[in-house]
Amino acid sequence: MGCRSVNNIVDITNYILFERGEPLHAFDLDRLAGNAIVIRRASPSEKIVTIDGVNRELHPEVLVIADKDKAVALAGIMGGKDSEVNYNTKNILLEAALFNPLVVRRGRQKLWLASESSYRFERGVDIAIVQGAAHQAVSLITQIAGGEYVEAALGTPAFFSI
Repeated sequence: MGCRSVNNIVDITNYILFERGEPLHAFDLDRLAGNAIVIRRASPSEKIVTIDGVNRELHPEVLVIADKDKAVALAGIMGGKDSEVNYNTKNILLEAALFNPLVVRRGRQKLWLASESSYRFERGVDIAIVQGAAHQAVSLITQIAGGEYVEAALGTPAFFSI
């Protein structure tokens, strides 16, 4: 599909991105402070190292996904290095989201950073596909990665042990 294979979890989220048009993100749950995420605006001069290895200074116009201590992803654009899934990951938090296209576009422009996810979010993701994409990811993670579904509730992320 033109994407570099990272590992089976990231490959599953990329597959769904290209098949359904819904960007998903998998976080290494054990690397998140507080084992939870929130969506907020970046603090002035806040920094994040993204999965491409670049240290980025953020701006309050940029929407971030954060754990209790810091930004761990650029909402709708790119994940952070500190919370990325790797071969040592045992537990993941799966995020299926819908972001405002204008907010993603402004954040991408501020950071001079484009991605497959930002491309889709900037053009608008159909809310009707989000839940189905998340369910498909759950199915593939349990089948392919041997994951065990642990917990989920409507409107909250799914947790897995792999």
